[in-house]
Amino acid sequence: MNLRPATTIALLMVAAVTVARAQNYGVDWSTITGGGGTSTAGVYTVTGTIAQPDAGRLNSSDFTIDGGFWSIVAAIQEPGAPVLSVRVTQTNTVVVSWPMTWPGFVLLENPNVNTTNWVQVAAPPIVVVTSQTTAEKQVVVPTPTGKRFYRLRRP
Repeated sequence: MNLRPATTIALLMVAAVTVARAQNYGVDWSTITGGGGTSTAGVYTVTGTIAQPDAGRLNSSDFTIDGGFWSIVAAIQEPGAPVLSVRVTQTNTVVVSWPMTWPGFVLLENPNVNTTNWVQVAAPPIVVVTSQTTAEKQVVVPTPTGKRFYRLRRP
């Protein structure tokens, strides 16, 4: 088969693009010394231990992994309560938020989701406008050490 140079180059480019799309993501090495948890963003989830000797931030053009001992910060959805969101910021704080259209709820926290020791969060919520038609209540708290669970309740 005798191919022209332009045809050969086009076939090589298609092959290179096909190979680039078929790549799998993976962690080629790890350190296990304690701590750990699950991190989810979009369609990606990492579960395991990324330990203190390798603490810090690893960046690429598409992804970021924060290594070190993780804490668990989670929202517990209560029946009849608005959807509660929890996110960790880049400035070592946690923002707990819920829609402004649900008045009369207070934010509670507990380091153990299986106990009844829920206490009201001391910081009052602030109202943040998120678009021209929506607003939400937000409470900003320092990132906890260990576990911290949040839920909403009517007093």
